[in-house]
Amino acid sequence: MFGKLSGKWSLFCVLAALLLLAAALVVGAGSAQTPTPTPASTPSPTGTISGTVTHAGSPFKNARVVVYDITDHTINTSAFSQTNGSYSLANLGSGSYLVFAGYPSYANEYYSEARWEEDATVVSVTDGQNTGNINFTLDTGGSISGVVRDKDGNPIAGADVYVNPQDHNEPWWWAIGQESYGYYRDVTGSDGAYFVRNLGTGSYVVRASVAGYDDKYYDGARVREDATPVAVVEGQNRPDIDFSLAPSVPGDANGDGKVTMVDAMLIAQCVVGLIDCGSIDQAMADVNCSGTVTMVDAMLVAQYVVGLIDEFPCGSP
Repeated sequence: MFGKLSGKWSLFCVLAALLLLAAALVVGAGSAQTPTPTPASTPSPTGTISGTVTHAGSPFKNARVVVYDITDHTINTSAFSQTNGSYSLANLGSGSYLVFAGYPSYANEYYSEARWEEDATVVSVTDGQNTGNINFTLDTGGSISGVVRDKDGNPIAGADVYVNPQDHNEPWWWAIGQESYGYYRDVTGSDGAYFVRNLGTGSYVVRASVAGYDDKYYDGARVREDATPVAVVEGQNRPDIDFSLAPSVPGDANGDGKVTMVDAMLIAQCVVGLIDCGSIDQAMADVNCSGTVTMVDAMLVAQYVVGLIDEFPCGSP
């Protein structure tokens, strides 16, 4: 009897294997009959913008010309002008664009003959067609230079110096030849000197910033609204825009290098809304490292000043 059951079991196993094989063949056949369709490729746009770049009536070589979408400020493409000053920007779809050109030491120019984005002329492109005669005439830019020092007159190396237009919208991307977005920028060398170029005629706000020191706007201001604007003329350098930075001191809310009852009062006024908190150094005012400025910070600073404590939770001044 055991042998009969064993034989029946063997037959069952064989039949099961044949059924599984048949199912696999059906699935395979079905797969072969219905291949996955290949998505249709979208053709690349073929619109172009072309023109020339000149300076003082002569062709300008190696100027960078950039085109970007007017709605989301996405750079579409860029090109460099050739020996004869000509350039061509390819692979553009139908749409509205802004185009500008620049070169180190020359003022950036938006089409058409505009210094600022809000004054630029929109360039319309139709896919498959060329929009020509988008021409540029570059002029030698103005510049700002100076030295960043500490309170003892020693040069500070590695300080960032930022330059923003006072009376115009801050461009989202500019300063051809410099790695900066939304501002012109330079970094001081070992002698503390900086030199910011590519500036068009106008007024600018200048700020110096470096780790371990309080940021300052020219001339000695803590906030942009109190900054002294620096007038620039194209083709000329504006020298001696110097900075004297005080070390960052915990509790020193007003940036004078000392911790006094004035700092405690300023912190308290910030907390209750009597003054704009942007007018104080909030990083140094946050002496308990809570991530925000509160009345606790004001009390701790006052306690330090009168000698009830000799250090803050964030460390000694």
